[in-house]
Amino acid sequence: MLTSFSFSVDVVVNKGEAIELNSLQLNSFFNIDDTWDDEFDDGDINRLADVFFILLKPRLNPFDGSRSISTPAWYRSSTLTNQGNLQWSLQNQDLLINPELSLFITFADDDGNGLVDDLMLGPPFEREISFLDFISTQPNSIPVSFSNINLDFNLGVQW
Repeated sequence: MLTSFSFSVDVVVNKGEAIELNSLQLNSFFNIDDTWDDEFDDGDINRLADVFFILLKPRLNPFDGSRSISTPAWYRSSTLTNQGNLQWSLQNQDLLINPELSLFITFADDDGNGLVDDLMLGPPFEREISFLDFISTQPNSIPVSFSNINLDFNLGVQW
């Protein structure tokens, strides 16, 4: 006779030496304030990008110690329609990362029904953020810029 049982495990995550991501302010991206949705006229606000971002953390392969990025996404932001204010609060999301690891980010325009336009002009479809240059100064805001794709944003953090 088979019997079944269930149990639960409570996992407690302590911040430790990790950085906590608190906010993201997108300052610029390719074709900002211009048409991303061609079905709308030039004067229609709906032509602007409906922006969201995805964060990816490097995964550890326990067999060889290597790290790689892959799906699923670690965090997907809300979508700010028609470019919104391009500022996201990440407080209460418990987004913690070891400052010695890189974080990967991608931005996109949500066209609905699972369709997106790539704001990163990929490939590559994501870009790497390193915290190593900021460990000694520990600023509350980390400026990130990829001038080749006109991408500029600030990442609010707590050390």
